[in-house]
Amino acid sequence: IGSDFTCALDNDGAAWCWGSGTKGRLGDRPSSNADFDTPNQTNTSATFSDITSGEAHTCATTSNGQVWCWGDNAKGEQNDTVGTRKDPTQILGFSAATNPAQQIDAGKNFTCGIDNATTMYCWGTINNETTPYKTDTPFSTTATAVGAGDNHVCAALTNGNVQCWGDNSYNQAPSSINVYTLRSKAISIYAWDDYTCASLENGGYTCWGDGNIWVN
Repeated sequence: IGSDFTCALDNDGAAWCWGSGTKGRLGDRPSSNADFDTPNQTNTSATFSDITSGEAHTCATTSNGQVWCWGDNAKGEQNDTVGTRKDPTQILGFSAATNPAQQIDAGKNFTCGIDNATTMYCWGTINNETTPYKTDTPFSTTATAVGAGDNHVCAALTNGNVQCWGDNSYNQAPSSINVYTLRSKAISIYAWDDYTCASLENGGYTCWGDGNIWVN
């Protein structure tokens, strides 16, 4: 779900979007910026296995690890070359042959993904940086899961710890959280505006952020 639109996948992996069509949010060039109050199929024959939306853009992955994005790209949330994309366009930073995407997650004005070598990439603008990240510039970390919030991102590292970047005004993005603090290895991450949650290997979960309250 984006700021004023929604996207979903059907049983065949086709992407459908509805709501505001401003700046290509619905991924349907023939309809330009038209709004739809019922699901409208995006303008691509690609089939997807996962989909995620930020404030005004959407990215989806295919079963072989390709990444396609559409919508607003004013801050590089689709790649470092800015400009609205009204049709789903493949992100070339991920290749099905060499480094397929294992997981992606869209934040407000950015997107992050992890390839099959557990290398994490982010593209777009996190927490109002002046220079967008690029898909061909990996973060200096290896990760197994990533969660993108409004202005911060956290990743579950290969050793089970969690590392975060971006806005930490509510303690939603501490620089590092270790397994001892978590009580178990982090295996997935969910990030939102002012909080972050991790599911743990022992079957529990932990959240941190607004109010600095931890829940187990």
